[in-house]
Amino acid sequence: MSAGKYNIIIEQGADFQLSLVLKQGNNLPYNLTGATGLAQLRLTPESAVVLATFTIDFETPRTDGKIKLSIPAATTSTFTFFKAVYDLYITNSGVTKRLLEGEVVLSKAVSR
Repeated sequence: MSAGKYNIIIEQGADFQLSLVLKQGNNLPYNLTGATGLAQLRLTPESAVVLATFTIDFETPRTDGKIKLSIPAATTSTFTFFKAVYDLYITNSGVTKRLLEGEVVLSKAVSR
């Protein structure tokens, strides 16, 4: 199964938070008990430079498949890109899967 596609907008200078329910092909939530995750933001998939690493919080009960991705305002205030990309990997029981990917559009701040 290929990664799901979900595009996001990040507001420059504001805290970013995205709550998700990760579901399997049978529409049941992933059991995230014991899981770890990695989600990064880069200009392109090939870029060596990581613009940000999302904080991943696993909500309880972990059997509900709920997670929250976040980036603090101190980090988003440094963003200057127009478009970037991200993806989300979950590792559980020694198996790593890319569950989500997409484009990121930066909504530029006016107030400073």
